[in-house]
Amino acid sequence: MTAAAADAACAAAFGRASGASDARVIPQRRVLLSCRRLLGRDGVVAYDVDRQSVAWKIDTRAYVDSAAAEQHFFAISSSTTPPTGLQAGRTIYTVHAMDLITGRTRWRAEVPIASAVRDDSLRVVEGLSGIPEHPLSAVVSFGDGTTSYDQATGAQLWHVPRAFDSPASGSYITGGVVEISGYQDNSYGDHLTGFDARTGNLLWDLRFPSPCNEVEASYVTGTIEWRAGPRCMTRHDVLTGQLVSMQGYPPAWRNIYADPNGIVAMNGSSLAFYLPDDLANPVWSVSADPSTTPLAISSKHVLVAASSGGVLLSRADGSLVTRVSSEFLSDLRPPAKDGLLIRAEDLPSDFSALSMDPS
Repeated sequence: MTAAAADAACAAAFGRASGASDARVIPQRRVLLSCRRLLGRDGVVAYDVDRQSVAWKIDTRAYVDSAAAEQHFFAISSSTTPPTGLQAGRTIYTVHAMDLITGRTRWRAEVPIASAVRDDSLRVVEGLSGIPEHPLSAVVSFGDGTTSYDQATGAQLWHVPRAFDSPASGSYITGGVVEISGYQDNSYGDHLTGFDARTGNLLWDLRFPSPCNEVEASYVTGTIEWRAGPRCMTRHDVLTGQLVSMQGYPPAWRNIYADPNGIVAMNGSSLAFYLPDDLANPVWSVSADPSTTPLAISSKHVLVAASSGGVLLSRADGSLVTRVSSEFLSDLRPPAKDGLLIRAEDLPSDFSALSMDPS
């Protein structure tokens, strides 16, 4: 999907002046495009990369704020009841959960608001709840409070009068635990703290020694958070703070790319692919120029920037599969999801998607 195709999808859905201002991969090999005019927002479009068509669209102009999570697109609406008798009027806020597959509203629920909203930005995390009767939840932070809802029905599970950041801002909520980076000391690379989201009680405190105190990317799968740095990869359980593994890379490695799918690195004059649990024995190793730089890993391929340009290699054996236009080699947003890799150039105006695993 090219940047022109992204802008065309927004223009077709919301008018000629609308263009894509953000993008993310969602299930079924689709890209969720945030469409925006120069002076305001329009809505979101789910673009099917394989069919090259719009699967669904949602107009967001009537909502206070909106955000996409793992399985749903969430939006906050507001309505005001007038004063009657001795009772003052009040504003009611409602969270709407729209299915990312169909774009249809799956459930809606009132957002508990104790007083006037001072923060009208919406932050949502979907995942494990820590409650056996409601295994999956959507944790919604809005209006200086945080509420957990059953992911399937919208039933409220708990509410606290504290708002938590999103993962991109350094916090993560899963299984009823909120993880905060750099708590009280701003040591974001080497210090993590876990709190009970409902009580605020400190549950665990974890510090990483050098060289594992530098982090370039982190990924959460279930309750396990992977943290990849320039010289080390770690895994820990967000629920308990227990360190699962801590592996330093061999000193000879250069030009390293790592995520939960694997690790690709230059080792001398060879490009090698390793599984995270075995850094001593490569799955494969192929001769390569020392400047070769791995960029992303999908279920079938490895994307690298070579001296000859972009190249897709087989993840199974490292053989050359096809070449990739050099325009896709910069401003990437790994990891690849469902074989799709987002590219964002000159934020927030130019978005495209590379299909690493064409169907």
